[in-house]
Amino acid sequence: MIWIISGPSNAGKSTFIRSPQCSALTGLPADAPVFFPIGSTRLSGGIDRDCFFHYNILRPADLERRAPSRGAPSASTADAIDFAQDPQWREVTSLPAAKAAIVLVVDAHTLAARAIRRRAVEDSPGVHTTAPIYPRERWLALYGTVNFLELYRAWCAELDGHRIGYRLLDARTEPCSDMAPAALPAVLGLE
Repeated sequence: MIWIISGPSNAGKSTFIRSPQCSALTGLPADAPVFFPIGSTRLSGGIDRDCFFHYNILRPADLERRAPSRGAPSASTADAIDFAQDPQWREVTSLPAAKAAIVLVVDAHTLAARAIRRRAVEDSPGVHTTAPIYPRERWLALYGTVNFLELYRAWCAELDGHRIGYRLLDARTEPCSDMAPAALPAVLGLE
């Protein structure tokens, strides 16, 4: 089983993966392999055991914004919701292994506060000898352009489209709490 732990940058994906709550919900031990969407996910060679896929749902918007032909981020979430443009996401969805997802829901204010405090980027073991400095300005600028309600709804639709069951968790505090899709506006501070 591939467990997709998803949410925007600073939603708490790495923290969640290391938590007892994650083990309880997924059945995977804390030392289960974690794959990041960098270069090749290395999943396509075949999966011989259960793993986590650590996925930032803002990746498509960030990839689009950083493309050589692009400049500043657009004022719309349209770029952020085209998950098919991310080759690593396409690779994961093409794998025959069973998949399930945890979606960590966090409002823009909390994401920004976490970004300001953050110092380093986590990565898969062996990729970097030292963690690179976290590009907080890049993410803070992107947060200002995204309609998070639209982003989360698009991500849930993407998971539904691939028949990947998911669980929404309010990740503003630890431990995370279950939430229904109808609670998205309230959790995102839109009500």
